[in-house]
Amino acid sequence: MFTREDFIDTIRHEANVIKHVASKIPGDPSSFRLAPNGRTTLELMRYMTYAAKGITTFALTGSFDHFPPLVEQSKSVDLQNFAAAIDSEIEAIVRIVSDIPESHFSSKRCKMPWGPDVSLGRGLVTMTQSFLSCYRMELFLHAKAAGNTEISTSNCWAGIDRPAQ
Repeated sequence: MFTREDFIDTIRHEANVIKHVASKIPGDPSSFRLAPNGRTTLELMRYMTYAAKGITTFALTGSFDHFPPLVEQSKSVDLQNFAAAIDSEIEAIVRIVSDIPESHFSSKRCKMPWGPDVSLGRGLVTMTQSFLSCYRMELFLHAKAAGNTEISTSNCWAGIDRPAQ
């Protein structure tokens, strides 16, 4: 059975990988885009500092009303304070899920933004954990496409530099 501790360990791992990948971004993150109509790397990083926390709160409340202050707060994030902002987001999620009775992960229902009701545990994995994983991958692609030719699978999945060959 997937436990609260498993969930917390997983999102903390994702946060560590995200911070590692962010440290590999070359150049100015405010100007690079994967596509002309895409987010800049900095816009992506700012989004990453609130999206998982915001969707976790949505899983519990069914409302997006809490997002505007999170968006506003993210505007002060830059490459220098990104790691601290990610740490803050993860610890906020940990506080939120630590207050949930263990039985609620399987018995309480939450609505997915795009459709069906699922168990709270499934919703947290499908939304919170998936947000962290997918945007970590996007950040990795930004770093690679912006010119960092040294990063590889180990950076993206383990948050470590490729072992010497």
